[in-house]
Amino acid sequence: MSLCGCKRVTPVRFIAKMRGGSQSTLIEASDGQQYVVKWQHNPQGSRVVLNEALGSALYKEIGLPTPQWAAIEIPDAFIDANPGMWFDTANGFVRPTAGLHFASLRMGTETQTVFEVLPSTWFTRIQNRNTFLGALVADVWSEHADSRQALFLRLSP
Repeated sequence: MSLCGCKRVTPVRFIAKMRGGSQSTLIEASDGQQYVVKWQHNPQGSRVVLNEALGSALYKEIGLPTPQWAAIEIPDAFIDANPGMWFDTANGFVRPTAGLHFASLRMGTETQTVFEVLPSTWFTRIQNRNTFLGALVADVWSEHADSRQALFLRLSP
């Protein structure tokens, strides 16, 4: 554990760059888990990392499911060895800063399908509608909502 009361991990392998304005990355960490990493000083600003940590704490406090998160310590050598993680900006590629960053445990497994956008015809398939609506209300109340805030997992038949 670290000062934040969260797990602390280090990167082992860069997997992929994620979609979205913060240009987060998918990284395998020292605990064998995969994490979506939001960098401090990302293109959306430094507050994104704090917002993610506070949002996670809020969800847990009001009883909503949220992935576990960890503080990930990413060294200069790992960043230099993986230029695919660098931010793509209008002025070219920008190297992320080494240090502690927010890492949210990846949802689902390698074989599960994860949807970031759910077709409107599938809304009736959502099994935990009350949880989904509770999360939506919490996001709107905390001004933490944008056009893509939810992930949906397809359950095995």
